[in-house]
Amino acid sequence: MTASPSQGPFYEVLYTSELEPSVPVAAIADIVRRSRGFNAAHQITGLLVFDGGRFCHYLEGPADMVHALALRISADPRHTGFRRLHAATRVGPRRLPGHPMSYGLAYDEAEIDAVAALTGEAATQRLMQALPRLELEP
Repeated sequence: MTASPSQGPFYEVLYTSELEPSVPVAAIADIVRRSRGFNAAHQITGLLVFDGGRFCHYLEGPADMVHALALRISADPRHTGFRRLHAATRVGPRRLPGHPMSYGLAYDEAEIDAVAALTGEAATQRLMQALPRLELEP
């Protein structure tokens, strides 16, 4: 695993999407497993939240890597309705240091609804506030 610097500047992206109906929920485990290896090798940290039908995904890291990854993710046929809520350069410590890809289950659909109702930094802050209420897997 490549070490990821803890200070910025970082590029961060937050989006929501829906699981493509023909994709089995079991595919998410493979997505998380592969993402952890890729992200660690490219100094990307993040969190994927799933509520049984929708995703909320936050990524942070080197601008070129995160931007390219977000473009690839937006074209992935395993989900639909890709909606970018936030994308910006940020200076300061990582929000999720040491987490190449955390995975969180949201048992209440209202968690993703609350994030999706916002845009920009407010959406990202709302996701970070939800962390204590998610079942997280580092």
